[in-house]
Amino acid sequence: MKKEKSISNNNIYATSERNHSTKSSSEYSYNLSYEGTYVLYEMSADEVREMIACLQYALSATEEGGEK
Repeated sequence: MKKEKSISNNNIYATSERNHSTKSSSEYSYNLSYEGTYVLYEMSADEVREMIACLQYALSATEEGGEK
């Protein structure tokens, strides 16, 4: 059985949005949904970067088989 690696087959989606008024626009916010349910929402770019860094560190630590 072949394991699919496509994001669309796993129902994981990231979206970005920005609010606009007649005089200004907000910063982008980011949302993450899994199987149709938002699991993280209205994250700032800095929060997204921090989450990615944490996940990368966790992957690195576990792939090496030990603690850093």
